[in-house]
Amino acid sequence: VQTGSSSYVVFVIGFDAHILHENSRVQFRGENDIEESLKLATGKLLSVFGARTGGRTHTVETSTATIGIRGTGLYIESEDDVSYACTCYGRVDIASNSDPSSQETVVSVHHDSPRYIARDGNAGTLISAAPMKNHTDEELLLIEQLVGRKPPFTGVDSYTAPRRGY
Repeated sequence: VQTGSSSYVVFVIGFDAHILHENSRVQFRGENDIEESLKLATGKLLSVFGARTGGRTHTVETSTATIGIRGTGLYIESEDDVSYACTCYGRVDIASNSDPSSQETVVSVHHDSPRYIARDGNAGTLISAAPMKNHTDEELLLIEQLVGRKPPFTGVDSYTAPRRGY
């Protein structure tokens, strides 16, 4: 699936739903409408993944990282020299593609631990803290709804302006 400028696509594959942002390219692998892995060659992708039967892990690849997922919301960006991964909720195992000693398990309730994964640098230090950026809870609510689920943070009210008392 590929998008051009000023475009995006929202779609569902089996238990999973995605928003692929502009100027992005992603390739999916799997059988019988069951997504087993994806590779974000370039660009930005927000995804929600349903639990897999038999405890199988879903694999996400970017230019610099491989991420193992189980029932998670994940936003990723892939550029030549760095990737960005925000575990919106759930658990992921992040590993650098260029340095096996740069690995981390991230457990998140609500965008707790975004990470950059660099292509180059000192061994064991290619994964670093990052800010939460370029995606919203509203997008997560939309794509979870497409597959009949609600994200775990649905009790959180992110609207901070005064409300009218009707």
